[in-house]
Amino acid sequence: MKTILRPLSTVAFILATASAWGAGQPANLDQLMDQVRNATQQNAAQNQQREQQFNQQADQQAQILAVARQAYSQEQARSTQVQVAYTSNKKSLDDLITQLRTREGDYSQVFDSARQQASDLKSSLDASLVSAQYPGRGVFLARLAESRDLPSIDDLKKLWFLMQQEM
Repeated sequence: MKTILRPLSTVAFILATASAWGAGQPANLDQLMDQVRNATQQNAAQNQQREQQFNQQADQQAQILAVARQAYSQEQARSTQVQVAYTSNKKSLDDLITQLRTREGDYSQVFDSARQQASDLKSSLDASLVSAQYPGRGVFLARLAESRDLPSIDDLKKLWFLMQQEM
């Protein structure tokens, strides 16, 4: 009984669908069978087209994913290279700073003394009457007193000259 009802329900569905599409009612069973075949073929063609679109989109997404993964792996490799270079450069910089501190040795005492003298002389020059005659001397002394670099020979000579000038 179920085997008879199933084909009848299918035929009834197809008839309802055909009438909903505005197609005329078939005059005989052969026309009905032709309409069913046509509808089945159209549905199969639409389904095949949908599957093709889906497969194309899936392929495109797979390609996009592959490109993204490749870019990610390249950036990871680049990041590793940059990190290695950074570590190497930091070590080199630390070694150079240590070497500089070692080589400074006695010069750091000269630097401290010159800085102190520049600071003392600047405070004296600010209150000096001679500064009216030689304006702008305090600028150089302030720069020298606040500098973190070792003073050059010219800086030391200028400091000596300004000290002599103030005497």
